[in-house]
Amino acid sequence: MSGKEACLPICKFFRCMKKAMRSRSKRAWCTWVEGECIGPSCKFSFCVKRAMLPDGRCRFKIKRSRSVLDIEREAKEEEKKYKAVYREIKKWGDFL
Repeated sequence: MSGKEACLPICKFFRCMKKAMRSRSKRAWCTWVEGECIGPSCKFSFCVKRAMLPDGRCRFKIKRSRSVLDIEREAKEEEKKYKAVYREIKKWGDFL
């Protein structure tokens, strides 16, 4: 997991179930253990937006793969094609 994809305790959506997390000079501090927050590896951490994945990555930071984008683009093109065919059938339906 790269540092760019990790959920960070300084995120505004990151929370502690024990309500023990405090902010100290741009760092998250755990008052329950009196130490720095270990972030997503803590069993009491969660994301308000439910974006934290089980491996500690943030779903919002992960880039979508090209294959997903290609499939979506192909589906939109196919939909346009079927809509055009349907329009032609509807146009000539009275004459058939």
